[in-house]
Amino acid sequence: MFYSHFIDFALPLIVGNILHMWMVKGDYLAFLNRPLSIRLFGENKGSRAFIVLPLFTAITSICLDSNNWAEAGVLGFGLGLVYLLSELPNSFLKRALGIPAGERSIDYPLLQALVDKSDSLIGTILFYLYMVDGTILLGIQLFGLAFLIHNSLSYLFWKGGFKSNF
Repeated sequence: MFYSHFIDFALPLIVGNILHMWMVKGDYLAFLNRPLSIRLFGENKGSRAFIVLPLFTAITSICLDSNNWAEAGVLGFGLGLVYLLSELPNSFLKRALGIPAGERSIDYPLLQALVDKSDSLIGTILFYLYMVDGTILLGIQLFGLAFLIHNSLSYLFWKGGFKSNF
């Protein structure tokens, strides 16, 4: 049971984020990439992500559950959208504290790293639990495994030169 939840939750986000990263790296659809607000969120939070990431996660969800494509599409689109929305409070706080876009706090780098790697997970897990009527235990399990995978992939993409920071 946990395995199917993990696949339904994590795989659309993994595929969606990899495809989004590919678009950013190749500067595809650059005309869509306008900063939401440089003052509030920094220059790295752009509108292209809010268009393509929910679409990529929705398409991946539909591919995983072609029997119920409408529900799968809503779940995937929501996961992608909530992923992005969950990053905005952290970006806002960093700008308010004077931390440059893409950087971490000098005074609290480990705390900032933890927040950077968990903000979107917490948001998407809460959304997923709501959508599937999941339990708190399922949320804790999803967070643990997804946190490990998220950090592992981030590290690999950073080492491979696909990301500028870990």
